[in-house]
Amino acid sequence: MARTGLFTAGDRVLYVPDHAHGDVTHTDCEPGIVSSVNDWWVFVAYGERGRGQVQATHPRQLLLRSEFDDKQNRKVRRAVS
Repeated sequence: MARTGLFTAGDRVLYVPDHAHGDVTHTDCEPGIVSSVNDWWVFVAYGERGRGQVQATHPRQLLLRSEFDDKQNRKVRRAVS
């Protein structure tokens, strides 16, 4: 089973495609809002304020906003150091 239990409707997430290799600054990363979750997929509304089309997304390709912020902060700290 996938790690869908980490997500709930209303969560702000960042989609990180596999080809980005975890780089949250990659141009293909896309923010969205979770609309629903089942045992295998997280359904995310992408686009402006999560008002775009809802797409089933594998949870391994998603970061919760808090995880994304933590990764960004670590990158900034490394760049400044």
